[in-house]
Amino acid sequence: MHVGLDARIACVVPFNFGGPQPETVFPLPADADAFNYAGGGSWESTRNLRLSARDGFLPAALGRVSARSGVPTTAIVVHATIAVALAVTGTFEQLAVLSVLASCLLYIGACLAAWRLDRRGVALAGPPLKLRWLMLFVVVGVAGNLAAIALARPIEIAALVGSAAAAAGLYAIMRRRRAA
Repeated sequence: MHVGLDARIACVVPFNFGGPQPETVFPLPADADAFNYAGGGSWESTRNLRLSARDGFLPAALGRVSARSGVPTTAIVVHATIAVALAVTGTFEQLAVLSVLASCLLYIGACLAAWRLDRRGVALAGPPLKLRWLMLFVVVGVAGNLAAIALARPIEIAALVGSAAAAAGLYAIMRRRRAA
C-alpha cells in the first residue's frame, strides 16, 4: 500500500505507463511515496512536455533536446521542480487524483478512436487489423474508466471537467493560430 497516497490512487498506481513504474523504490525515505509516484511518471510527463512544446502548446524551451545527451533537459528540470514543490506543499495528492482521472479520459478517447478507425478500415501499415472482440474491448474499456471516474469526489470530477474544458480551449486557440 502506498501510505502517502489516497487509496483510490494507490489501486491504479501500478498501471502508470511509461518509464519506471511508481512501485519502483527510489532512494528516498520509506514514507516518501508521493516522491516515488512523481518519479515514476517523470519519463512520461517530460515527454509530454517536450512534445507539447514541439507542437506549439508550451514554450519552445521545453521542447529542446540536449545535443550532448539527446534528452529534454529543460523539460526534466521543470517537471522535477513542479513535482517536488507539489509533494513538499502537500498538494501533490490532488494533482495525482486529477492525473489519474485525466488518464481515464484519455483511455476512453483511445478506445473510441480504435473503434472508429476499425469501422473506417484505417491502418498505417498493411491491411487493417480486424479484432473479432473489439467492440467488447471498447465497451469494457469505456465502462471501466467511466466507473473509475464515478468513484471520484464531486469536486475532483468538476476539476477534471474544468481541466478538460481548459485544454480543449487552449487547443482551439492554438489550432487557430497555426492555421493563420
